[in-house]
Amino acid sequence: MRTALLLTLWAFFVTAVSRLVTAILPGMSAAALALLGMLFSAAGFGAAAYLGLYVLDGRHEELIPRRVLSPAQMMWYALLGVLMTAPASLCQDVLLSIFGIAAEAGGAAMDASAFLLMMIRSALLAPMLEELFFRGYLQGVLVRYGKMQAVAAVSLVFALMHGDLLILPHAAVGALLGLIVLKTDSILASMIVHGCYNLTILLLSYLGLDGLFAGLSMLSCALRVGLTLAFVYALRRAWTARVVRLKFELPKIDQWEKGRMPLSRREMALVCGAAAAVLLAAMITGVSA
Repeated sequence: MRTALLLTLWAFFVTAVSRLVTAILPGMSAAALALLGMLFSAAGFGAAAYLGLYVLDGRHEELIPRRVLSPAQMMWYALLGVLMTAPASLCQDVLLSIFGIAAEAGGAAMDASAFLLMMIRSALLAPMLEELFFRGYLQGVLVRYGKMQAVAAVSLVFALMHGDLLILPHAAVGALLGLIVLKTDSILASMIVHGCYNLTILLLSYLGLDGLFAGLSMLSCALRVGLTLAFVYALRRAWTARVVRLKFELPKIDQWEKGRMPLSRREMALVCGAAAAVLLAAMITGVSA
C-alpha cells in the first residue's frame, strides 16, 4: 500500500509539472504540445506503472487482468468509447450550468500538421499507460479492500489527475473503466474504451464539430441525448457479449535484457507493417514534426 501511495504521488507530481510547463509556455504549437504530452505520460504514468508492476511490487502476472477479448467484445467496447463522449460532455455542461459557468462552444479546427502526433499521444500512448497504472496496478493493489471500494478510489484519483473544474464526469468515466475491467477481467477492454473515447474527442476537434457537443442548445442536447441512449444500448451489448476464457502472455522483461525478442516473427512483421503504415500516412499528410 505504501508503494502504491508513493507511485500515485509521483504521477500527481509529473501531471502537475506538465500543466505548469503548458501554462508558462502558452505559445507552443500543437505538435510540440503532443510531444511534450508523450514525454510526461511516459515519465508519469508509464514509469509509475512499470515500477509498480515489475520492480517495486513485481506482481505483474497477478495484477494485470489478462483475459483475451472476443471479436464481439472488442467491437462493442470500441463503440462504447466512441459514444461515451455524449453522456460525458452533457453531464459536464449540465454541471457547468448549475454552477453558473458558461460552457465553451468549441474551438477552432485542429492543425492537420499535428493531428498524427496528437492521435498517437491521445488515442494510443495515453490510454495504454494510464490504464496500466490506474486499472492495472492501482486498482489491482486496492482490490484487497473490496472491488467496489477499489473502483471508487481509483476513479477519484483518475478524476483528480485530469484536473478539470468539475471532476464528476471524469470520475464517472473512471468508474466505468474500472467496472469494465472487473467485468471482463481484461485490461485490453478499458484500453479500447479509453482510446476510442480520446480518439473521438480528437476527431471532433480536428473536424471542427466539437461545438455540437458543447453548450445546452436544443440541437446539442437532442443529439447527445440520442447518442446517450445508443451508449446505454452498446453498454448492454458489451456486457452480454461472448467471453473468451484464454489469457494473453505478458512480455518477459528479462528476455529484452538478454537480447531475446518476446515476439514471434509474425508479430514482428505486424509491428513493422504498422510502423510502415504510420510512415506512409506521415508522407501522404505531410506530417513530419
